[in-house]
Amino acid sequence: MCEALDRAESVGVLGMSLLASFEQHVAARPYKPFLVLYEGDRFKILSYLDLMEGARRWATAYRAQGVPARSVVVIVLKQSTDLYTSFLGAMLAGLLPSYLPFPTPKQDPKLYWQAHATLFERIRPAVAVTYAENAAALDGIAAPVGCPVIVADAQGVPRTDDGVPNVLPKQDELALLQHSSGTTGLKKGVMLTYGQIERHLTAYGRSVQFGLDDIVASWLPLYHDMGLITSFLMPLQFGASVVAMDPFEWVGEPMSILKLIERHKANYSWQPNFALAHMARTRPADFTVDLSSMKAFISTSEPCKPETFAHFMATFAPNGLRPEQVITSYGMAENVFASTQGEYGVPARPLYVDREILRTRRRAVPVAHTGAGAEGFMSCGKPIDGLEIKIAPAPEDAERDDLDGVAVGEVCIRATFLFDGYYKNVDATMGAFDKDGWYHSGDIGFLLDGEIFICGRKKEMLVIHGRNFYANDIEHAINQVPGVKPGRCVAFALYDGETGSEEAVVIVESEIADTIGVRDLKRLVKKAVYDVLELSLRKVEVMPPGWLVKSTAGKTSRSENIKKFVGSRS
Repeated sequence: MCEALDRAESVGVLGMSLLASFEQHVAARPYKPFLVLYEGDRFKILSYLDLMEGARRWATAYRAQGVPARSVVVIVLKQSTDLYTSFLGAMLAGLLPSYLPFPTPKQDPKLYWQAHATLFERIRPAVAVTYAENAAALDGIAAPVGCPVIVADAQGVPRTDDGVPNVLPKQDELALLQHSSGTTGLKKGVMLTYGQIERHLTAYGRSVQFGLDDIVASWLPLYHDMGLITSFLMPLQFGASVVAMDPFEWVGEPMSILKLIERHKANYSWQPNFALAHMARTRPADFTVDLSSMKAFISTSEPCKPETFAHFMATFAPNGLRPEQVITSYGMAENVFASTQGEYGVPARPLYVDREILRTRRRAVPVAHTGAGAEGFMSCGKPIDGLEIKIAPAPEDAERDDLDGVAVGEVCIRATFLFDGYYKNVDATMGAFDKDGWYHSGDIGFLLDGEIFICGRKKEMLVIHGRNFYANDIEHAINQVPGVKPGRCVAFALYDGETGSEEAVVIVESEIADTIGVRDLKRLVKKAVYDVLELSLRKVEVMPPGWLVKSTAGKTSRSENIKKFVGSRS
């Protein structure tokens, strides 16, 4: 067993529930920093004892509202110490906390509150938490379902706790709701028990050799499963520390998280693929930060691209970054977080397959080159302990064994920590599992040598002239084009009466507004997509910054942008 797990066992946290581990860490190391939270150059330190005291004050506030046991607490806060203590306070009071994203100026407020009003009607929370700036709007959707609002910055939380003992739940009791953060449809509340969380954290901690002495550096939002688990609950379970900053500050100053890694000698950081690209693209030539303390940058949450990994590693090699420090993972909220993990201490594996066979026959046939006709993927590793994974091909492909390569299909999992269903959503729960208990993820991928490779989302596949394309692949190619605002593009398919078939449509945001500049940008976008995917775009629209609609989770909403685009043409 690895050294990190030996340390974890020595402090008795494996096999214990999250709250029992939390109590043990407070007793054993009360003044150890759990959280160092940055806001610009200023920071706050929250020790394990501070975290417990703050959580107990929040538990007192919930009890003062008369919140029934096992009911839902919705938390709508920015990055702050209250974000952590309000969540744990709900757990200590025997309640079910659930984070929702805080509204941002870039989101359409009408869309945000309408979506959450529908969510409140479904889950009917017993209490909601926010700041004064948001209280009236939140009360507007909470009051109709009888949900009071606690204002975190207006004496809503007492300065002392009521002395009521902490609730230490059983392993099979619900711990929290993790609301999935997809780009389409109403969020679904993933129900997770204390036992599922503990079993997952034990297995995942083993796979990345995480332990008591480790430090996580993070800008990730906690309403997403990646941030919630890797940058809050796993460090809490193991008695580790977190150095955190606001996501929006990181977007504006991407080197800031790397500076915190050097300052605090952090050694773990989870990053989506776009974040690696963003940091590599914006590194100053004179950047001298030392990254040698890192054990692992772990890329997950969206398909990992070989060119992004290569660019990130080459860019930061002068800063002490080594290939074995950048690895991959694949996960989902329904499985707590990680399903697979690239091998710790081993460089992530790129793989190239025949693009035409992939697009037309849904098979992955490895090729020995990276040039024209090849499509690249990164291995996301093998299943972590306690999990099985399989590929379910499309029905018309299921019986075919006369083709080269391996089948491409929907990723399905079973695990000892797989969720039991969606909160108050029987239809979605029934549709998620087959008769043998396999969860159908909606992700498309393939297995090779026991490792999973993710192609994209089933719902986001575009079928253009008989060939399959994933919207994220098109958007990834566009994001490399100078003049396109990074991350501000969307691809989808619409029926074209002239051709009698579906055609790819792309909308990009850009500061470019003059006629000649827009024409040249459209040409560059079309060329980038054709060069990478051999897909000819019929329509490219260039819009000013702020045109694209974001979902309530802060992601570009494909469905809402399709509606907006179609509406603008009618």
